[in-house]
Amino acid sequence: MLRALFGVILLGVFPTAPLTAAEVTDASTRALPPQPVLRIIQGDDPRWATPDWDDRGWPVADPANLPAPAGVYWVRFRVALPAVPTQIFPTIKDSWTPHQEGRPVNAVAVALAGSSELYWDGKLLWVNGVVGPDRESEKVGAIDVVRQIPENLLGPGEHSVALRISSHHYNFPGTPRLALFLYLHNYETDGVYRHSLAMFPLIAIGCAIVVTLLSGVLYWLLDRRRSLLLCGLLSLSVTIYYTLASWRTLSQLLFEPEPYDLIHPLAQAVTVLMAVIGCLMLAMFLDQFAAPRKWAWFAVLGACLTGVGWALWDRGPINGTSATYWIPLWECRAALAVTAAVAGWAVWRKRPGAWLVLGATVFGLMSVHMAVPQRQVLNGWFLLTFALLVVAMFAAVGLQVRASRRAARATEITAARMELELLKRSFQPHFLMNTLAVLTEVVEQDPKSVSRLIDDLAAEFRTVARASAEAQITIAQEIELCRTHLRVMSVRTGCAWSLEAHELNDTALVPPAVFLTLIENGFAHQRVVTPSAAFVLRAQPSARGTTRYTFFSPGEIQVDPTRPEGGTGTRYVKARLEESFPGRWSLHGEPVEGGWQTTLELPD
Repeated sequence: MLRALFGVILLGVFPTAPLTAAEVTDASTRALPPQPVLRIIQGDDPRWATPDWDDRGWPVADPANLPAPAGVYWVRFRVALPAVPTQIFPTIKDSWTPHQEGRPVNAVAVALAGSSELYWDGKLLWVNGVVGPDRESEKVGAIDVVRQIPENLLGPGEHSVALRISSHHYNFPGTPRLALFLYLHNYETDGVYRHSLAMFPLIAIGCAIVVTLLSGVLYWLLDRRRSLLLCGLLSLSVTIYYTLASWRTLSQLLFEPEPYDLIHPLAQAVTVLMAVIGCLMLAMFLDQFAAPRKWAWFAVLGACLTGVGWALWDRGPINGTSATYWIPLWECRAALAVTAAVAGWAVWRKRPGAWLVLGATVFGLMSVHMAVPQRQVLNGWFLLTFALLVVAMFAAVGLQVRASRRAARATEITAARMELELLKRSFQPHFLMNTLAVLTEVVEQDPKSVSRLIDDLAAEFRTVARASAEAQITIAQEIELCRTHLRVMSVRTGCAWSLEAHELNDTALVPPAVFLTLIENGFAHQRVVTPSAAFVLRAQPSARGTTRYTFFSPGEIQVDPTRPEGGTGTRYVKARLEESFPGRWSLHGEPVEGGWQTTLELPD
C-alpha cells in the first residue's frame, strides 16, 4: 500500500509526458488498416500451423499481455494484403512506423521476450531459439527477429500467420507478462530504419567518450581539480549507460541479436548505472561549489533513489520487451532535482558558474518529461541535458580558474609590495641614523663592543634581505632574526632585551618578519623601565591541524588599550598571513598584565 502511494506521489510530482505526435497514430491524417485479431491457445499441436485450421474457438489474445512463462502456446491471426500496397500491418498500434507507408509488404518482424517459430501460410519462416515445454528443453531465442517473406508466399488476399512460443527464461520480477510486437513491412526500408535507430546511441556514445577524454586532459593540466576528475568519471558512466541501454539496437547491427534472457540483467545494470550517474553528478557540483555538509546532500539523494526503487522495482520493462525501464527515468529526475537544489544554494552563495548549472538542471527536469518512457535512452533530451551540464561544469571551472589566476596575480603583486615593505621597514633612515649614532657612542665608550654590534647589524640586514624574497621561512630562522635584532636594540636602548621561545617546532613555516614586526610594535607602543626585559613566544599544537602561537610583549602600554589594529605593522602581518594561508589564519591582540599579548593561529 505504501509503495503504491509513493508511486502515485511520483506520478503527481513528475507526471510522465504523453507520446509525441510522431508516436501517436492520428486518424485524421492517415487511416490504419484494421488490426488483426490475435487468438491464443495453450498446448502444442503441429496442425495449428496449417493455414486452414479453424481457430475461431480460441480465446482472443491481448498482444500486450501474453503469458510468461506458460509452457508452449500458439498465437494465430490472419491478415489481408491489398493488391496495391498502401500501408503496413501492425499487430499493436505502437509498432507503427509511418515512414514505411506505401511500401510493398515483403517481410515480417517480431519483437518478443521468448523463443518462437513463425509459420506463414503453413510454411516455416524461422526458428528463433528452441521452443520447449520446460526451461531445460527451451533454448533462448533473440528478442528481435526479421525475415523476408518469399515471393511465392506473397500476393493480394488473406494470409495465415501462426506463432509457436515459449518463454521459460523470462526473468523479470513481478507479474510475468509479455508484449508481442509483430508487424508486416518492407524489408529494405526496415534495414534503413534499424540502421537509423543505431545512429543516435552511437553519436551519444561518441560524445560521451570525447567528454571523458577532454575531462581527463583538463584534470591533468588544471591543477588536478577533483571536479574535472568527477566529470570524467560521470562521462565514462554515461558512455557505459548508453552502450548497455541501447544494446538491443546495437547488437542487431554489430553482433548477434540480443537474447531475451539478457533483458533483466541489462535492466539491473542500467538501473545501477543511472544511480551512479546521479551520485557522480551531485558529487561533481558539490566539489565544484565547495558546498558544506556533503553527506546531507547525499543522504537526500540516497533517500530519493531508495524510494524510487522501492516503489517501482517490480514494474518490469515497459510493454514487456523494451530495453528501457521506469526506474532509471525516475532516478534521473531525482538526481537532477537534488543537483538543482545544490545549484540554487551556489547561486545564493554567488559561486562562479552557479547560474549556468541551475539553468542546465532546470532544463533537464523539464526536458525529461518530454522523453517517452519506453524510448528514453534513445531520446535526444537526455543527451542534450548531459551536454548542457558538462558545458555548465566546464564554464564554472573556467570562471573559477580565471578568478584563481586573478587572485594569483594579486597575490604576486601583494608579495612584491610586502617584500618592499619589509626592506623599507628594516632599512628605514631613522633606524640607520639612530644605530649609527649609537655606534659612534659605543666606539667612544666601549671599543671592544663595536665589532659585535657591526656583526649583529650586518647579520640582521643579510637575513632580512634574504628572507624578503621568500613567502615563508622556518620558525628557527625567524627566531634567530628576532634575537639578532634584539641584540642591536639592547645596545641602542641600554636595556638587555631577550626572546624566550617555548615548545616550538623549528621546522614549522611562517611568513618572514611576522614576529619581528610584533617586537617592533612593542618598541613603538610600550615602555619598559627595568634594566632587562624578555619577549615570550609559545607554541601550542591543536587537534584541528593548527598551531596557536602566543606572543607576549613586555612593557607599559603607551596608547589606548583598545589601540586599533590597522597600523602599518599590523597591516604587514595580516597581508603576509593571508598570502601564506589564505582564509585559514586568525590574529588577535589584547592587553594583559605586564604587557600586550598577541595570539596567532596558523595551519601546520
